[in-house]
Amino acid sequence: MVSPPIFFLLNSGLPYPENEKIAFELEGIVRESGAIPATIAILDGYIKVGLSGDEVKQLADPCTTVSKVSRRDISYILATKAIGATTVAATSLIAARCGIHVFATGGIGGVHRNGEDSMDISADLTELGRTPIAVCSAGVKSILDIGRTLEYLETQGVSVVTYGSNEFPSFFTAKSGFKSPLRLDDPLACARLIDNNLKLNLGSGVLIAIPIPEQYSAEGTLVENAIKQAIDETVEKNITGRDWTPYVLKRVAVLTEGKSLKANVELIKNNTHVASLIAVELANIRNTEGKYDNRPVIIGMSAVDIIAESNHLIPRESNIGRIKITPGGVGRNIAEALGRLNDNPILISVLGNDTFSEYILDHAKDYMETCYIKRIDEGNTPVYNALLSKKDMATAVNDMGLIEQLNVQTVMKYESLISNASFLVVDANIPVSTLEYVCEIAHQNNVDVWFEPTSAVKSVKCVSLIDKLTYISPNIYELQAISKALGGNDSSLPTDHMKVLFNRNPDLKIFLTLGEEGVLFANNVSYTLLEPYNPEKMVNTTGAGDSFTAGVIHSLLQGKDVLYSVEVGLIAAKTSLESEYPIDPYISTNLLRK
Repeated sequence: MVSPPIFFLLNSGLPYPENEKIAFELEGIVRESGAIPATIAILDGYIKVGLSGDEVKQLADPCTTVSKVSRRDISYILATKAIGATTVAATSLIAARCGIHVFATGGIGGVHRNGEDSMDISADLTELGRTPIAVCSAGVKSILDIGRTLEYLETQGVSVVTYGSNEFPSFFTAKSGFKSPLRLDDPLACARLIDNNLKLNLGSGVLIAIPIPEQYSAEGTLVENAIKQAIDETVEKNITGRDWTPYVLKRVAVLTEGKSLKANVELIKNNTHVASLIAVELANIRNTEGKYDNRPVIIGMSAVDIIAESNHLIPRESNIGRIKITPGGVGRNIAEALGRLNDNPILISVLGNDTFSEYILDHAKDYMETCYIKRIDEGNTPVYNALLSKKDMATAVNDMGLIEQLNVQTVMKYESLISNASFLVVDANIPVSTLEYVCEIAHQNNVDVWFEPTSAVKSVKCVSLIDKLTYISPNIYELQAISKALGGNDSSLPTDHMKVLFNRNPDLKIFLTLGEEGVLFANNVSYTLLEPYNPEKMVNTTGAGDSFTAGVIHSLLQGKDVLYSVEVGLIAAKTSLESEYPIDPYISTNLLRK
């Protein structure tokens, strides 16, 4: 959940009904970002966390008397059943008590200019020092003493982070002249900071300062001159206390002919958007923690296979035949097989936001955890389209470009899943940088890694991570390609190529798939050839290798030895060869036990 700032809107100088319109827009921004808005206010003797549309309108209506409510005022406003808009301090307190960890506002209060004499220090700062909340703002209001405010926050033990910049922002402008204590560059990193702050039970908050987008930044000199004039007016008119900040903000808006007000609106929209993204990442971290531990994780391709087959293929003609559409993709196939074997796999993959993605997700929902499959609007779900003539491939076309979106930025948010996996499977379709990243995480956490080469060309992606792998299942062409990339020769003996791999990783276990000849299993000590289980009728070959991999992993997860597990994998491959689907719908634990 994210708490948008109703007090800020009521005291920023926005006229009615513009303030009402912006309030609804902010809640819309929260929802569009995948979070839930929980606007906070006090109405008729009750603290409201999450306002109805009518309640927002009531607060925005100029005919409604709305009091400014800080921590000290909460009890009084409740007792008198008045209407109150909560400040950063009060909102932080209420949100934290309700389990809301992220709050968006325009700018927080701070140490007032000449505060060393007046001792005028906002309650926002002391509240951040004693309340575990993350406040996302455009920094400290530029009408305040930014340097002393940063010093005071340090004294209070508040983590101060600037989002994407080394310089602390100055509300209307991205630059204040003060170096930021800390810097983070993306929502996930911010969410991790908040999560650790909560886990450590430090009791203090986090201030995430978000610079206003450059295109909306008001002219710094113009705003500063207006601020100086407005402050001088407060002295002349003896304006102090809770009336000081609203007066200065409204006067600055007038003196800058609305430029500061426009900047005000845009910065709060931006703050709300970033806060919402952080809240979503934080929810992902906290909701999944421990829930998916000790389960196999598969990272790889999800696709739709479209297979067209004709027994009398005539070029440049419309041929009579049969067309079949099935879910495919190496990673997805392995995940489905493990799911049908009751191993509760988690698939991390990417799909487009189209009809094919709906088809894949609907098919997968009963066999694997799919909430980590990212849907991308700007791309098509990967498709493999093959044309067969009498069961032999005549030609094929694939559209697999979307897999490049399965990048480090996408998978890094699932680091805890990988760290706590019972097994990690990666296929060579995904980018090299992603392979290196996830295999390093697995290696650091003693998670076994299975690399599925997928093709001779793609198989060499494992060269930079060969020492992080536990298992690899190449065919002879993939083995030769990997060996050559590692400095091997053109030997015709598979064992020579295996030795090249063992020189780089003595603990590696190799399953060399030989088609009708079975599988040659090798470690750094011995080689064992295991014969295949021949199908009664060959129906389909597209999923046999993936079924073999899943069968072996399933058996290893049951604590069986490697050679026994290869036998299980060969039986699984046989079931696939006899099925019209890549993964046999009737594969089962009972069948494999035979």
